[in-house]
Amino acid sequence: MRVACAGLGLALLLAVGRATETPSTQQLERFLRWFDSVGAQRANVTVAAFPEPLGLGIKATGNVQAGSEILRVPLAAVMSRDTIVRHPSASGARKAIAAEQDDESVIVVFLLLQRMLGEASPWAPYMAVLPEHAPSTLSWSDAELNATAAAFPTLAEQARDRQEAARELASSWVR
Repeated sequence: MRVACAGLGLALLLAVGRATETPSTQQLERFLRWFDSVGAQRANVTVAAFPEPLGLGIKATGNVQAGSEILRVPLAAVMSRDTIVRHPSASGARKAIAAEQDDESVIVVFLLLQRMLGEASPWAPYMAVLPEHAPSTLSWSDAELNATAAAFPTLAEQARDRQEAARELASSWVR
């Protein structure tokens, strides 16, 4: 099964840019080789680094007609709860993933696991071009949560709950 012109998670994460430095030309070329190797297809587009604050994005390399398909990504190459559960590197955590209610937490923990695996990760070329940091309540500090709680107590409570759930899920993966 393929996701036509979607690879939404991929496109969104690439569009976020990087918090630190822009990936090198070598990292981008390696990512594109990996992208092609997983069966993804691109038509008249590539990944390119844009001036700050834009970061990485999709750049046309030729004429693109309105409504034409520019990306085709196999579902197995899209990070989602379903593909993560089936991924070999998650084999020790299938029960924990299945029990987790929050898809974002599952993806974040999977990303952390892939970072821990480093070059041994089958996702290494992809991980090398991802942002170092993406805005999420999962990364809020206690000070940020306390400041939020004054005006939005429910949001702060939900963020704390999500952080705790992510910590529990992460610890279940590394046991």
